Amino acid sequence: MKITTQQCISILKFINAMGIKKDLIDGIKKILGLKNDSDLLTRSIAEKLGDKAKDINEVAKFLIDNPKIREEKNRLEEEQQGCLFEIVYLIIEGIPRAEDLFYKTIADIKGLDVEVVKSTDGAETVDFIKEIINSETFMGFFKLTMK
Repeated sequence: MKITTQQCISILKFINAMGIKKDLIDGIKKILGLKNDSDLLTRSIAEKLGDKAKDINEVAKFLIDNPKIREEKNRLEEEQQGCLFEIVYLIIEGIPRAEDLFYKTIADIKGLDVEVVKSTDGAETVDFIKEIINSETFMGFFKLTMK
């Protein structure tokens, strides 16, 4: 998902209006750290497998044969998912403090009318929030603002 600079700024306004900036930044820092650790582990596995690294069956066999690496990979994935859940919950919990701004921001990003966003299924809204959080544009924007 590509998010424009203007849309990122709208998201930041929404985050500030909800009063969750510090908690959100802490959560994103944690996700980025876990992602970095996961990427390092994945590269390490790829180096050990060499040409076989792109074969999913070889990777699966390697992980079965190396339970400590498998457990670490699973732990990192579970922690990332847990952090993502916490961030999504933090945002959902804060929506009532900036509801109109939330609808406007989501409508802008999705290219929809605000009324359509208001009537969107809750599960779909949660999936969209996750998609925004996981987008490289959003994460990249936050990485730069945290430096």
